[in-house]
Amino acid sequence: MKEELDNKNNNELIKKFTIEEAQEIAIDSALGHFGIKGTIKELTEKQLPAYFAGDKKIENVNENITKVSRALSLDSGHALVESVDDLYQGFALQMKEDLEKEFQCKTTSEKALVYQAVNSFMRKLTYVARTVLVHPVKFLTTINFI
Repeated sequence: MKEELDNKNNNELIKKFTIEEAQEIAIDSALGHFGIKGTIKELTEKQLPAYFAGDKKIENVNENITKVSRALSLDSGHALVESVDDLYQGFALQMKEDLEKEFQCKTTSEKALVYQAVNSFMRKLTYVARTVLVHPVKFLTTINFI
């Protein structure tokens, strides 16, 4: 009888998970430090409240903000800015924002296409600028035709 009660109590204490919950736990566990859910939770519940309350010595707050910003790069532009020449970083970010607004980008695929277009354009500008430094271009003017 006691054994039956013990088993009954143990079964009530064991939480059962849905397939979706088990998949999420497995993915989160496998990703470990690559995932951002835990980082966002730490930022929102501990680090940012303490930081804005005046404690400027919070450990890893800048690293965690950077980690989240990189992970959400399609929205933040973080990876885009890091991938282009310093000279064009502001231009790239502004172009990204302008194109997303112009084409009313909402989905991940739309934002990724804008990212690719801007990155490609910035690479071309960098390539041309470096080529011109090595091989200066003589600009055509009306004087060249006389």
